[in-house]
Amino acid sequence: MADRLTRVCVTCQLQYEVEKQGIYVVEMAAFGAYKIWCADLHRCPKCGHRIIAGFADHRISEHYEPEFKELLQQVMESGNAYILKEKDD
Repeated sequence: MADRLTRVCVTCQLQYEVEKQGIYVVEMAAFGAYKIWCADLHRCPKCGHRIIAGFADHRISEHYEPEFKELLQQVMESGNAYILKEKDD
């Protein structure tokens, strides 16, 4: 058993496992991309449900910073990026 249970699949009652560390999360706002974060992708070993958790303490970049547009393009082309919508319409 893990020392500290932090993420548990409600359906399967099993702890999520880290599927991939160091993914990019692009946080969106009404005007478009807002911030870029680094986080980890977790997966339930039984049902395969996936969640993003383990966000870094500080964002990688924010929309007003000079390098943001170039960095955003690199992140989106990396194949390792996920979008965090502001809200579901």
